[in-house]
Order: sequence, then C-alpha cells, then structure tokens
Amino acid sequence: MSQQQQRSVFVVSWTTLLSLLTSLLFVWYLIHTQQLSEFVQDTQNKIWKSILFTPTTTHQQQQQQREEFFNVYNFTVIDSEGHPIALNSSQYLNKVLLIVNVASQCGFTPQYESLQRLYEKYGPQNNNNGRFEILAFPCNQFGYQEPAPIRDVCEFATSKYHITFKLFNKVNVNGKDTIPLYRYLKEQAPGFISNGIKWNFTKFLVNSKGQVVGRYSPITNPESLSPIIERLLNE
Repeated sequence: MSQQQQRSVFVVSWTTLLSLLTSLLFVWYLIHTQQLSEFVQDTQNKIWKSILFTPTTTHQQQQQQREEFFNVYNFTVIDSEGHPIALNSSQYLNKVLLIVNVASQCGFTPQYESLQRLYEKYGPQNNNNGRFEILAFPCNQFGYQEPAPIRDVCEFATSKYHITFKLFNKVNVNGKDTIPLYRYLKEQAPGFISNGIKWNFTKFLVNSKGQVVGRYSPITNPESLSPIIERLLNE
C-alpha cells in the first residue's frame, strides 16, 4: 500500500472514530437528559400531589397549633418606667385582657372613667381571682393628642381619672415603628377597610388563651363590653 493510500485510510479511520464518539456522546446526553427530565417531572408530581391531596384537617391542625403556641403571651412590652414586661408573666398569663391605645387630649379621653369602672368590677380587687387586666398604651399618632412625656401622662391619668390599671410606655400603633404586639393585634383582628388603628381608644379583647377575640372602635363605650368580658371569664 502506498504512503498516500495509508494516509487516506488513517484520515477515514480518524473521521469514523470521531463520528462514533460524537454519536455515543449524543446518545449519552439523550439518556441522561431524559433521566433528568423524568426526575424533575417525578419531583413536580410529588409536590403537586402533596398540595392537592393533603387533607384539609392537616391545615386546620397547623392553624390550631399556631394559635396555641403563638399568641399575645409571646410578646414583651415596655412599662412606663422603661422596664420590659413579658406578657407570659403571672400578672397577665391566662387572664382576659383589654388592650387600648390612649391619649390625654382626645375627645374620648373621658373613657378612662369607664375603663376604671370595668377594672374595679372585674380586676384583681374583685372576687374573680384577678383574671382580668387592662393594658393601656399612650400614643401620640392621632392628632398629636399625647405629646407629654410618659411621666406626665401617668400623673394626668391617675390624678384626674384615678386609674389603677397599668399604663405602659408611649408606643406607635401604625407605621414602620409599630410595636410587635400591635402588629399582631391588627393581624388577628383586622379593621374596617384597612388594618390600621383609626384613632385613640381603639380596643382589643383577648381571651385567657391569649387569642384576640374582638376589636372595638373608639366610639365603643368600654363598659358596653361587660357581657363579652363576663363570658370570657366564665370560659
């Protein structure tokens, strides 16, 4: 065989080998691509099955567990002297709570009197084992009607309205600086049109399990909540 014929055979053989290798790589690609596709499809099917065929009771159980383990008692607030107060402390745990944002220069400020009568009727000094508490949070976000320092706010409420329930530190109940407790309250009891607090003396009732059971407008007289409070105390 001449040198030129040998060179031609070598070129043909090398070309054939490259073609064969290319075919093998293409087959390998198809096989593995198909396997990957099948794996992805199988995974998607499993996900959709878990979504479509999970019993409704599972979601209900999860919601119940969330309500049991995440409630008002999970929060810590700051009292009028700047001390952190955990709401799972003995002073508040397993009690019916009335939570209200207050102001000293508001048309609804006289509701302090009604709140105090409620506290005298159901609070610790009454014979219901002290299972009712009022948590009042001064707030200056509505008409700037609570401008004074917290010490002056406390002095005003105790001297003019003789309140004996606890006043906490001034807070924001709307906006980016809303305290976590109020974010939770608004989430659990949405307001009319929007979840935002509309004005001073918006009220929230919490049962002895720490669950928010109602939201009441500023025009609601606190004493009108007596039947609901009594029902919650008897649960």
